[in-house]
Amino acid sequence: MKLKKIVSVPNLGMSVIALLLLSAIVFVISLCITNSWWSGFMAGLATEIFGIVVTLLFVDFVLEKRDESKRRRIEVIAFSQMRKDLQSHIHFLAMLANVSGEDRNTSVNEIFNDEYFEEISALDIMERSNYVLKAPWCDIIREHFMRFHRQISEILDRYIMVLDIDTIDLLEEVKSSVNHSIMVRLRELQKAMEDFGVSGLKGPKAGELLAKQLKEYASPLMKLVERHNTVTPAGEQIDKIQVGSRKADSVYF
Repeated sequence: MKLKKIVSVPNLGMSVIALLLLSAIVFVISLCITNSWWSGFMAGLATEIFGIVVTLLFVDFVLEKRDESKRRRIEVIAFSQMRKDLQSHIHFLAMLANVSGEDRNTSVNEIFNDEYFEEISALDIMERSNYVLKAPWCDIIREHFMRFHRQISEILDRYIMVLDIDTIDLLEEVKSSVNHSIMVRLRELQKAMEDFGVSGLKGPKAGELLAKQLKEYASPLMKLVERHNTVTPAGEQIDKIQVGSRKADSVYF
């Protein structure tokens, strides 16, 4: 469990503890003094010191709320800049499994279902796509994932000092999922298999491997979408998208 910090000003915590101890000591001394004037003076001093502590904590509370409000505004800006790239990435993944030949209006939360992974398992990643220059799907997939990886890295580089720690962890998790997946190594795997005299990544085995990787990747990705929808204002959430078809005359994402 994460501990919430008590104060936001550096070294204020130690100062507060020291003042509270001083106030307690002065108050105890006031109880031990028999002279009424000195006793009253010491008791008043203890009260004044305690009042200073309360004032310091109140000022720190106000400053912390102000800083948190500023941080949240900047986080909204960060997610707003990420929104187009994130939505494009979701659309690309959904498009890979849409073989209807037509666009579909789809709820984002319903994209990664059993039917989706069945369609991905049947994808021949060495088949030439109907995207620019008719490159094989393995190259299209790699380039798209690498581009999304760079986009997340840019957001982290620009806003890491103000993003919530949970948001940073989530972005790093998505980056790590891309780094350790085969989605960015399909061409290298194909070449290595050919070098060893193996037929390569053709057939159902390749699609099954890709489906397995995407199933693992979908979890942190959907957490990022959920975080985006929590942070951004109403009307800017990523909830429904129009998904193009992999079998269309030309694909877009």
